[in-house]
Amino acid sequence: VYLSRYSDLLQTNPLSPGTTGELIIFKVIKGKVKSIYDNMKILQDPTPRFDSHTAKNASKVTSLSCYRAFELTQQYFYEYLFDELRERPRQVYPYAVVSFHMKGKDTPLSIKPPPPIRFNSQSSESSQDCAQFTVWTGDLVKNKRVLFPISLRSSSTPTLPHRLPEKLDIGSVMMFDEVTKLVPSGLFSFDLYSSSKEVVTEGHYCSLLEVVDRSRFTTNVTTLLRELETKRLVLVNPLTDKGFLFLLSSVQMATPAERRDAWKRSFQALFVFPESRDVSKFTLRCSSSSSQECLVSPVSVMPQLPEFLPALHHSLVKARGNPPSNLSAGVELQTQEYLSGLNDGSVRQYPMTEYDSVLDEETKPCPPYHRVNTDGYLRSYLSNPTVYLLSVARARQAMEAHCGPEQPQEKVSRNDGGPREAAGQSVQKMQQLLEQILACKKNAETEARREEGDGLKAPERKRKMEQKTAERALKYFKASLETGRPDRIP
Repeated sequence: VYLSRYSDLLQTNPLSPGTTGELIIFKVIKGKVKSIYDNMKILQDPTPRFDSHTAKNASKVTSLSCYRAFELTQQYFYEYLFDELRERPRQVYPYAVVSFHMKGKDTPLSIKPPPPIRFNSQSSESSQDCAQFTVWTGDLVKNKRVLFPISLRSSSTPTLPHRLPEKLDIGSVMMFDEVTKLVPSGLFSFDLYSSSKEVVTEGHYCSLLEVVDRSRFTTNVTTLLRELETKRLVLVNPLTDKGFLFLLSSVQMATPAERRDAWKRSFQALFVFPESRDVSKFTLRCSSSSSQECLVSPVSVMPQLPEFLPALHHSLVKARGNPPSNLSAGVELQTQEYLSGLNDGSVRQYPMTEYDSVLDEETKPCPPYHRVNTDGYLRSYLSNPTVYLLSVARARQAMEAHCGPEQPQEKVSRNDGGPREAAGQSVQKMQQLLEQILACKKNAETEARREEGDGLKAPERKRKMEQKTAERALKYFKASLETGRPDRIP
């Protein structure tokens, strides 16, 4: 976590008058600090047995005009759990969020800065009062004239049922009774939606989201709601995939007798489609289906994929620290070095954790991933996507060069003594492997005796010969594996 002690005074780009935003204030424990000379702009690897990094030249920043004042006054926090990094360092504690509005030297502060939208981490399955996710922001327009800025908020899922443009037209204005002739009236029952999750009713897939006025002037929404309620109007927007977006008041969706504790007067956006728009349901349906169109076994694509994935992750980590000019070639080279080092024992196995499908059901928002020069990376990818591709053929070639060719899976028959033959074949292969190792050792001993001189004493000569024998045996064994002919020792 990178923090700046003077972020209210120092920024990478100066703030212009009229800018609004938030400052997040943290309580921190610096712990054991490591001072470094490196450029803080470059991604620094955490240092074991330390808790934070700071720049050695930070004390030289004495004014706002100092060179690289913002970078030098940053501090980098992390935390180790034994030999692994924690996902979130515990010594960095979010304490407060301060909203600000930037003004000129002689300009009075005209408006109060709006409080930021807070993400509630608690579950809101039973109430629509706690909308968690802002899934879309834009302007509500009429005849190309902006009425006021709005946002759509979801109480359960961080996804939008349909992609919307930045400027949302109010669409057609229809009477509520006319709309119920086109779609079933049961879709407009407020009690049907306990959250923003997709609901299936009367052959339609519906999602209800709350519309919020981002300008914080409640008179805009209040005036529009009053107009819709008194004249019983609904704003209708036709969407692709035979869908509709209805903008209406929650008053129109519940009679006074149906308004329970979860109900409140608000501006609602109702998405209606003839087919499901829930991505998670589609994924589950594909995973449970036996159809080859939905599920393709990774073994059929690349049998050595489980062994290749750790090498790929290791290479990506290395490439992030020092990005090569050609990312694809650089990752491939790092992959080959990892596999080669894994064979001779100079590289440790990259740890891979098991994927837990339960995480797919989490309703918490994904934490934002901040990276310096994100726009530059996107432009680089869009201009030349092939640099970011590593073909399966190249991956297979790297695996076969360092781990041997792929072994075809033998089919075992239960009727003709197949299991016994397979077991017998395994014992035979083990015996061949032992004979190959003994042959390598015998050749190594012979060569070591031939090269050994008589100038050394007996204990020293014996110890040196054992060391040479072990080295040559390993060399011969690797050479025999590379040739693919266990019956002939090079």
